[in-house]
Amino acid sequence: DVTVTVNSASFADKNVGTGKAVSVDFTASGADAGNYAIRGAAATANITKAALTVTFTADDKVYDGTTDAAISDYALSGLVEGDEVAIAVDSASFADKNVGAAKTVTVNYTASGADAGNYAIAAAAVSADITAKQLTVSGTTVADKVYDGNTDATIRVGTLEGVVAGDEVALGYSGAFPSAEVGAYDVTVSYTISGADAANYLAPAADTVRASITPDSFVITFEDAEYVYNAASRSIEVSGAAATDVVLYSLDGETYSAEIPQFTNVGSYTVYAKVSRENYADWTGSAVLTITPAEITVTTTASDKVYDGTTVATLATVVTGIIAGDDVTVTVEGAFADRNVGEEKTVNLVNVLRGAQAGNYTLVANSTATADITAKTLTATTAAESKVYDGATDAEATLRSVTGKVAGDDVTVTIASASFADKNVGASKAVTAVYTLSGADAGNYVVDDGDVTADITAKTLTVNFTAENKVYDGTTDATATFASFDGLVTGDDVTVTVNSASFADKNVGTGKAV
Repeated sequence: DVTVTVNSASFADKNVGTGKAVSVDFTASGADAGNYAIRGAAATANITKAALTVTFTADDKVYDGTTDAAISDYALSGLVEGDEVAIAVDSASFADKNVGAAKTVTVNYTASGADAGNYAIAAAAVSADITAKQLTVSGTTVADKVYDGNTDATIRVGTLEGVVAGDEVALGYSGAFPSAEVGAYDVTVSYTISGADAANYLAPAADTVRASITPDSFVITFEDAEYVYNAASRSIEVSGAAATDVVLYSLDGETYSAEIPQFTNVGSYTVYAKVSRENYADWTGSAVLTITPAEITVTTTASDKVYDGTTVATLATVVTGIIAGDDVTVTVEGAFADRNVGEEKTVNLVNVLRGAQAGNYTLVANSTATADITAKTLTATTAAESKVYDGATDAEATLRSVTGKVAGDDVTVTIASASFADKNVGASKAVTAVYTLSGADAGNYVVDDGDVTADITAKTLTVNFTAENKVYDGTTDATATFASFDGLVTGDDVTVTVNSASFADKNVGTGKAV
């Protein structure tokens, strides 16, 4: 009768292991226990790892474009009291980078500590939120604009800030003036975002930007005008004004009225205009009204005259262009440039405009005319001498007297030569004398010698013949031929034809006259 009671048993140490020696403390009892030397045989057993659960606390985060996660704490479930086990987080990451709630977080960790090897450590599921990142815009402006009747605003969007590098996010914006009227306004600029990564962001909050609608300018035509004087009133007006515009005029640029200035006389007149229109800046401008002189056309001609020793010219004038009723007269005076004979001589003209309305006209007139001063004829009394034909037209003439000279003129007349109209014989043949005029004023005269005549009487011409001897034939017929002339002027063409020849009688004789 032997009974063994195990009082206790223990491993050599507490750590996990297989085939670990187990020390057993036992007590033998029973009627026969004393009969035995009892010893315990070697005993072994395994210590397996205890289950240890790590529960991590992952922090929520704002989207940053990465899968990085932050573990702020952890708890161990199943740790034997007094054991030393520590968990170090090596890394933690979300499944993806995108915004989402309760997103799975994967944690890579390392267990350490004296007792870490005694546990089979498992991590509990971990999740956290990735919330959208707020984007901002800096520097957005709204351009002031000129009144255009609508609320459209020109927005110069600023810089989008907060987008993670590499993300695809596009910024949209909109905004309008709260009124179309001229004034200063707060313009609300609203933003939207789009793009592949837009869901990870919050659109920027709306901006309030101050901007103004300024008065517009408008086009008014107010142009210089030029008119030719016509005795009527002239004015210049703006054009392009709307029916509701207020249009005013001024002559000094300071005092304006609705009355349109009127002008009649020649001159340049500056007129100022001002046009007012709602929502527009006043338009102001000036223009010049010019009234130019009307043209009076003066056509003056000069008459030819015979030299009289003066520059006096006789004029004929035609005047056109004077408006009926105007007090205007035109006078023209003129004189030859000098008193001497000449063709197309310049006559200098002086055109004078007079009268109460003379300042409204300009003369279009010839300042010169032309006319001839023809030579004055001096009458010469000349006598010519008759002559015997000599084959020339030369004549002898004597100047008896000269009349017609202008008193005080320096002119002398002499006969340079005289000649018959031709060389031939004739009675009272015309003789032309060539006169030489000398003296300072000689060029202003010609000489008329009236009718000068003289005779050319025939010159005696002796004709020589040669007669042929003949044998008596009972007639007086003779044969004669021309031999020569005595007294023929050299160069004259005279031909002698023998019509007949006869002896004085029919009888034989020598040296008989033929």
